[in-house]
Amino acid sequence: MKIKLLSTIIASLVIAGCGSDNDNSVTTPKTKTYTLQAFDGAIKGIEGTFNCANGETGKITKTNGYGKSDVSNNTLTTEPETCTVEFTQTSGAIDMSNSKDMSNVSYSIPKGLMAAGKPAAATPISSLIAKYMKDNQIAEFDNSTASEVFSLLEIDTNNLNIIEFLQSPKAALEKLATAAPDTHKDLLAKTFVLSDVLTSQKGKTSTIKDMAIATKKITEALISAHPNFPKSSSNGQLINDSFVSDLESSFEIIADPEQQLPDTLKDKVTNPSTGKERDPETGEPVTGGTGGGTGGGDGSSGGGTGN
Repeated sequence: MKIKLLSTIIASLVIAGCGSDNDNSVTTPKTKTYTLQAFDGAIKGIEGTFNCANGETGKITKTNGYGKSDVSNNTLTTEPETCTVEFTQTSGAIDMSNSKDMSNVSYSIPKGLMAAGKPAAATPISSLIAKYMKDNQIAEFDNSTASEVFSLLEIDTNNLNIIEFLQSPKAALEKLATAAPDTHKDLLAKTFVLSDVLTSQKGKTSTIKDMAIATKKITEALISAHPNFPKSSSNGQLINDSFVSDLESSFEIIADPEQQLPDTLKDKVTNPSTGKERDPETGEPVTGGTGGGTGGGDGSSGGGTGN
């Protein structure tokens, strides 16, 4: 009886020992996640795709109230500089900084702009840079290309970190608002207008130079009529009008530096529609003020780059 009991104890110890020393479990590597943002004010509800040099492609699900979408892909996370991003027209997309309908916009990030461990944002200006690169057969983004586009738009970069603005626009705008308020206002307005210029000329052969001229002319009129842009002089609310239809019908006139803006566009610039900033968590209009803050948490500083 004692021998049988001893044998049972020894067998139990052997089994227990095998269980602790022989771990054959396999751990599946986790797919890394990269966060992308659609920003002109934070754009909620826009989706898109990414495409990497090694042939990997994937979908970007609809952005949240902060304009962000998390993408699970190791190449995009570890080698984002080899990838491009395209946010495309999505029904229901909205600018959280001013409640503007954004269902007709498309924003892109060119190859070479994103960097591992850094934020990434698709904006009207990053989209214009992508077009500049395509038109000039430039394979990869570099600082000189970005500087050329900012120069064409006549944006003062003395107090602006261009790369920071392209990758993390909210942070860059907040710094600029303190360091150079007039430049901050100019950048907000030009981003606002450029979005409509890009939308109106999608699929057309308009040159970068003409698009820059159109952007600057409308911006000048907009700031002249509304010195506290992005707020309207008429009611103090956030401007959220669209100039797409005017640009589609009269682009050649608007892009001609020798001609005045069409009267219909002048009227719209003087008396634009307005809207309210939206809460990034609830999606509801923010009450108790006229906006002009951070536009949806990670949206626009100034509450008005939305377009």
